[in-house]
Amino acid sequence: MGYLYGVRFQMQETELVLALREELYTQNYHSIDWPAQRSYVHEVDLYTPHSMLLEGVYAILDTYEQCAFPPLRRAAVRRSYELVVLEDENTDCQDLGPVNKMMNQIVRMHAEGRESEAYRKHYERRHDFMWLGKEGMMMCGTNGSQLWDIAFMGQALIETGLGEEEEFRDSVVRILKWLDHCQIRENPKHFKSAWPFSMKTQGGPEQSAVDAAKSKLLVVCIAPTLARGFRAGC
Repeated sequence: MGYLYGVRFQMQETELVLALREELYTQNYHSIDWPAQRSYVHEVDLYTPHSMLLEGVYAILDTYEQCAFPPLRRAAVRRSYELVVLEDENTDCQDLGPVNKMMNQIVRMHAEGRESEAYRKHYERRHDFMWLGKEGMMMCGTNGSQLWDIAFMGQALIETGLGEEEEFRDSVVRILKWLDHCQIRENPKHFKSAWPFSMKTQGGPEQSAVDAAKSKLLVVCIAPTLARGFRAGC
């Protein structure tokens, strides 16, 4: 978002854009005082009221935007672009989630063009988040939570003792196989990680890594016979 604002990126007005403005806003789009909306937050969503200090900082930043120092702005835009590229490379263009993923896609298109390899990969990865529901096209908050879900399942099976029963033995072994397969054994390019939130290709470091490690250790330490069966089957 910082990059797009820094370069003042603006989409061309189309019939679709005009129709969306008509549908989403209760007044004429061009009559909206956009700077005022920054502090216009419904009381239900205003967890912490804006302080005078914050409003003062906003005023200073507004003033700076009217006379931004060009070399500093170019350096900031360049650094923002570098961070976008780093995230794309680490997550195979899936990024943290669909919101910043779509912004990253626009950034790469603006900087490298629609024919670039990065834009093509971003375009393909959009389908990881999209699905059709009864209300039409929907968008997931992530490309899934496979690792996190399976880690909790493993913990539940072991801590309740169900994992040691014959009926659930195969499930525990398969959970262990998934955790083993999903573990990131080679450090990504730009940060260290152990397990992702969803799947290995997404690769983003998450709190779920702790739960995955806990689940794997529980199986190995509390149900060693299952762990030996898993290793024998590999």
